[in-house]
Amino acid sequence: MKSLMNKLLQTKITAAITAVATAANILSSADLPSTPFVGIFDPDGASPEIVLVTAVDTTVEPNTITIVRGLLGTTAKAQPAGAILYQYGEVHVLATKITDVSTGETLIFPMPQCLVIKAMTAIDGAISVADDKVTLYKNAVAMTNGEITIAHTSSAAGDVDSVSPTAGNEFNGTTDYLKVINGGESTTAIVGQLLIFYVPLD
Repeated sequence: MKSLMNKLLQTKITAAITAVATAANILSSADLPSTPFVGIFDPDGASPEIVLVTAVDTTVEPNTITIVRGLLGTTAKAQPAGAILYQYGEVHVLATKITDVSTGETLIFPMPQCLVIKAMTAIDGAISVADDKVTLYKNAVAMTNGEITIAHTSSAAGDVDSVSPTAGNEFNGTTDYLKVINGGESTTAIVGQLLIFYVPLD
């Protein structure tokens, strides 16, 4: 795991957290990347913990982070005050095309052992009548917060939409696959582009 750890992007938690806590106070957010990002506690220890940081609140003191715990084969555990959270992993991008936003389409991809952290769409023209929905699945189960809505109202070429899944987005690298379903609700034949951002396990 150490080969995928960025020691320059880090922070410390200022108060101990339990193994089930989903938020933590941090010393500073200045050196953290934009969310979502994957982090790791205790990377050199016997039982490191990988987490997904979904939000950083800089409006309160101390700043706080929202985290999804114990990912990519690691186990959530209590973390002491002063524990360092490092950014973990290199973000990889899967790029593909939605042939026609107005036509239902299912895309299936094999995935390495990884965590899908974000998806983005872009369209090359305005759509009409109804919003289009692009939904991400792990196997046959929709990811939590994994549905992109492409609004038809005031739509135009270059519109970009995104989501950041928070659960059901962890792939085992063997039997799991990524499925993307374009609903085809719009009635305008427009090409779309889709980017899937994921962090593989080292």
